[in-house]
Amino acid sequence: MTEEILTPREELSALLPWYAAGTLSRDEMDRIEAALDGDASLRSELDLIREDRAAARALADAQELPDSMEARFGAALSGHIAKRDREGAGAAVARLPRESWLSRVAGTLFPSPGFAFASIAAALLIAVQAGFIVSLLTGAPDTPGYRTASGETETGGLAVLVKFRPDVAMEDVSAWLEGKQAHIVEGPLPGGMYRLQFPADAAESAAALATALSGEEPVQIALPAG
Repeated sequence: MTEEILTPREELSALLPWYAAGTLSRDEMDRIEAALDGDASLRSELDLIREDRAAARALADAQELPDSMEARFGAALSGHIAKRDREGAGAAVARLPRESWLSRVAGTLFPSPGFAFASIAAALLIAVQAGFIVSLLTGAPDTPGYRTASGETETGGLAVLVKFRPDVAMEDVSAWLEGKQAHIVEGPLPGGMYRLQFPADAAESAAALATALSGEEPVQIALPAG
């Protein structure tokens, strides 16, 4: 696919969503405001973007947050995800194609720009959160201590099956795992169990470690995984 360098006018247009959100630098804000004063079409684009943002907020406000542990964890991390996406956007803006595939799909499937981008934004948010949560639970494929695509785990570690208490927040589980230098390598399994990997020196055996973990705050059940 061939990409073309944006013209100064197209760069301004591409920056409008972040201008509407108030997340640009002061210099970028001043540059866009100066252009808006003399460009009626740019002002029209900004009006549409603000309509899209309002529609997306209304759509998000209408959704009820599920009570599952993964969903609560995703909600707590939504601010982090938004910040990460914003930081990565600056480099991408300079080499956007003239008409993105997202715009073409939106124009084909939806009757109005506001509904199109509100729907797509909500779908992308769900997908990003789901992928980010899974990556936190299972770890990156090449990160030591995590299960790889072939199912391997850290050599010499202790494996324990743990079921967390249903009233424990995922943020607390994450902090507990970090304190134990442990990783979730598989799960949730049937019965709500997770297979955890602990350092080899955490206990004399997986059975001894499971017994010790059974008395800890976030743990409902702990069993040696063999």
